[in-house]
Amino acid sequence: AEPVGEFEVPAVDTSASADLKLKVAADGMSARYDLKIKDPIDDVIMAHLHLAPAGENGGIVVWLYPHDGPPPAAPSGPGFTGRLAQDVITPDDLVGDLAGDWDGFLQALENDLLYVNVHTVEHPGGEIRDQVDAHPHG
Repeated sequence: AEPVGEFEVPAVDTSASADLKLKVAADGMSARYDLKIKDPIDDVIMAHLHLAPAGENGGIVVWLYPHDGPPPAAPSGPGFTGRLAQDVITPDDLVGDLAGDWDGFLQALENDLLYVNVHTVEHPGGEIRDQVDAHPHG
């Protein structure tokens, strides 16, 4: 996934961009993620996986940043680039519509129904987003 402002609903005018890698473990019971900001973004407070197809907004199903959220993190500061968050998602991390539903999470991932959304002080509803692509097991 390469979150950018144009994929927000409604679109956001920003030069910020990011890269999310999400890889399901070989046993299918966890997923590792790595979220990096590629083009500078100001004052990140949260990043999540949300449940909805492209072009629609949906609820939070996994907190990526801060991973143990809520509440939101202290703002990252101006012009942030680099790794925002890296961790492992397990069934216990699922919230909202997918709370306790790991099979549902994997199905949503397979069906392009998860998107990553990076929220900032200026754009609390999300500044950059993109649908999540599942990487092969391994």
